[in-house]
Amino acid sequence: MRKIKSGKVRDIYEYESGYANELCFVASDRVSAFDSVIPGLEIEGKGRILTELSANWAEEIETWKNSEIETAYIMFDDEQIEEIKKDGIDYRYAQSQLALEMIPIEAVVRGYLTGSLWEAYKNGAREICGLKLPDGLKESDKLPEPIFTPTTKAPAGEHDENIDFGQMVEIIADADLVRLPDYEYDVKGLAETLREWSLELYKRASDYAEKRGIIIADTKFEFGLGEDGRLYLGDEILTPDSSRFWPQEEYKPGRAQGSLDKQLIRDYVKEQKAKGAAIKGLPQDLIFKVQNAYEQILKTLFPPEY
Repeated sequence: MRKIKSGKVRDIYEYESGYANELCFVASDRVSAFDSVIPGLEIEGKGRILTELSANWAEEIETWKNSEIETAYIMFDDEQIEEIKKDGIDYRYAQSQLALEMIPIEAVVRGYLTGSLWEAYKNGAREICGLKLPDGLKESDKLPEPIFTPTTKAPAGEHDENIDFGQMVEIIADADLVRLPDYEYDVKGLAETLREWSLELYKRASDYAEKRGIIIADTKFEFGLGEDGRLYLGDEILTPDSSRFWPQEEYKPGRAQGSLDKQLIRDYVKEQKAKGAAIKGLPQDLIFKVQNAYEQILKTLFPPEY
């Protein structure tokens, strides 16, 4: 296979032949924090868990009734598995997806007052991405309704910026997406569908997780246009790298919550007062804690009998 892109955590490959409209996404064990990769650090098994979670979520989404959401995920065939093995890649870390023309937006959905939203709120902000927030909320409070708070999609090492819906429409229009003319909506219609799908994904996934004792505080999605001009959910789906997961039995508003996600790493990096690229590894006990948290999320949301 030919590597065509290397991201912070994932590498993307083209198949050797016969799969012109498919790409192979390989999740590594690399670790990033605050838009930077921590050099020389890998957490064993992390990429496998990210891949399994995304694949299981894609299968779960396919079962949702009265939903128009389509994912880019494709089941491997035997030839693809052999090609992946031939290149020395552990196929448990790999996932085949439709080749998409990605929309340059991070589709963020928040259900709780935490992270950067809490930081802004406690400093007096009552509006995010053009949406009003009520007074009197505490850290980790559940919001009256989940909110869609898109951001720019900054290059590695740079920060994503919050934008409102109108700015999102402008960014999509300026991107001059090649596949957009064949899409059934105009740019604004596409943006509205992206927003609707993001909120639906969050609400339905949150309901699913809460039945299993997990709160999804917030998450982010990425979307793209397929060769047919239709909108698809791509990249990773509801993983501990892209979402905040809290144990429901420990939830108590008014304070920070126990994390089962990458927040464990973010907190350590923040304590060191350095960007991820300046961190020289993680303490071994923290590595074990992250491994256990990621494994717990996988086994809780999608146990072996799933």
